[in-house]
Amino acid sequence: MQPITLDIQQLALSFSNEPGLEELLVTRQHSSGELIEIPVALIQGHQPGPQMTVMSGMNAGEYSGILAAQKLIIEVKP
Repeated sequence: MQPITLDIQQLALSFSNEPGLEELLVTRQHSSGELIEIPVALIQGHQPGPQMTVMSGMNAGEYSGILAAQKLIIEVKP
């Protein structure tokens, strides 16, 4: 299967421009027919600045990245 790059702007997802945390689940169907839920969190600060992406869970047995991403979402206060 070829990797797919998704542009959130093209997905017609509506994020607010207000500072804060927004969370949603993107659901994709695997080639096996199974539905896969991909959690997405957008943390928007009060002022423009650098941006970054945090991805985790790429390998099923690596839980520390998932826990680190969850902790980041909880602790960052925009």
